[in-house]
Amino acid sequence: MTDAQIAIRRVSLARHITAANNLLVHQFGEEAVILNLNNEIYYRLNEMAIRMWQVLTSSESLDQARETLLSEYDITADVLDQDLNEFIDNLKNLNMIEVHE
Repeated sequence: MTDAQIAIRRVSLARHITAANNLLVHQFGEEAVILNLNNEIYYRLNEMAIRMWQVLTSSESLDQARETLLSEYDITADVLDQDLNEFIDNLKNLNMIEVHE
């Protein structure tokens, strides 16, 4: 098992991930922006990041989000696990998500 898979498995115990309350999200075309109302910083998301955000914040669990993304994209599980882990870590560090155990 890779380091990314181990990290995903640690977080996969979470029932679900939700967006922090202090965010405004606006999608336009293939991009989206998220405004953090606490620090007034905009974050731009590309098409893949938008989809990861949507699936992570609407799925019942990280495992369900992972399976959805695996079915939608031509990507290996190892690559997706690494990308999800990095994305979730970035969102947590920016206080943009809450992980519910």
